Amino acid sequence: MSKLKRSMAVSILFVFALALFSGIFTIPMIKTVQANPGWVSQYSIPSSTLLRGIWGSSSTDVFAVGQTGTYPNFNGTIFHYDGATWTQMAIGTTMRLYGIWGSSSTDVFAVGDSGTILHYNGTAWSTMTSGTSNWLESIWGSSSTDIFVAGVETILHYNGNSWSRYNVSNINLQGIWGSSGNDVFAVGMSGTILHYNGTAWSTMASNYTGWIRSIWGSSSTDVFAVGDSGTILHYNGTDWSKMTSGITNNLRGIWGSSSTDVFAVGDTSILHYDGIGWSSMSFPLDNFYGIWGNSSANIFAVGASRILYYQTTDTFTVTYDANGGSNSPTDSNSPYNDGATVSVLGAGGMSRTGYTFSKWNTQADGSGTEYSPGTTFTISADTTLYAQWTINTY
Repeated sequence: MSKLKRSMAVSILFVFALALFSGIFTIPMIKTVQANPGWVSQYSIPSSTLLRGIWGSSSTDVFAVGQTGTYPNFNGTIFHYDGATWTQMAIGTTMRLYGIWGSSSTDVFAVGDSGTILHYNGTAWSTMTSGTSNWLESIWGSSSTDIFVAGVETILHYNGNSWSRYNVSNINLQGIWGSSGNDVFAVGMSGTILHYNGTAWSTMASNYTGWIRSIWGSSSTDVFAVGDSGTILHYNGTDWSKMTSGITNNLRGIWGSSSTDVFAVGDTSILHYDGIGWSSMSFPLDNFYGIWGNSSANIFAVGASRILYYQTTDTFTVTYDANGGSNSPTDSNSPYNDGATVSVLGAGGMSRTGYTFSKWNTQADGSGTEYSPGTTFTISADTTLYAQWTINTY
């Protein structure tokens, strides 16, 4: 892909994003149309809505949580993605939501204001008794019977039957993650990092005094935490050290598919770590609060006005040109991923006075590669197929 094509694609996406943000037009679903890998807007969320957390059981079963409304009249909200569209769910609470995690598609938990914990059984959301009125910010579990929640002066644990509370005072926590049920990390204000070894929580030295807002790792010896002013910390199993992010914007979410494929999101920022260093990525402008994926090919980020999807392969379009006729067909499957098989369409309602359609060709004058309706080809570039006509004789 040439630098010119990449620049044009980014410019088009930027203008489109600004138009959506300013309210010039709104559509419920934005289809991926760029011709190179990268972040694209998948869904433009309703105005006065902000999404803070995201999790899924698969790429076709994804949940995003957050808030709607304006101060002081906030309400909680949850959106669900089925692989085709995002829809807003009925949740039965007005409390803002901040974090979400599940063990399966029928066992999902969301946490938020005033000790709110919701549970989804695959059919409906219901409220659980948390035993606290404190804000709950983040949730992670190793199984359906071993779940941890972090929040304002709060760490909760769920054993499959009820929630219990660990004694945490004067510490506000915003993120929690573990490699197992006896190796759990919680992060928050004033550079706080707590560690749970299966028996008790202890304080770790972070050598940082600002907010740490999110944490994720590929293993117990490869853990990343992000926070304010572009802060990224890394734990190697022994010590925490500061990494060079290259930015000063606040970072609010982190997730990776492996130790060499890690993404961090925040205020007008998306960064990628390749195992060597962090680099800034291009994306439709927004502030982002959460990120999740189930592989390097299926990654979602949520923010103040949109949900992004990370497209890892080139995509190419197929266009049908009536070539002197009218009503050329449109391929509803376009754009295609690089290497995909394209089935050539028929004429449909296309017509040309005095002529009969015969086939398609990659050149208008018929000097290119010809394709009959129903044949297939492997796509590797944007392709225009021109109708070839045979003059009628009477």
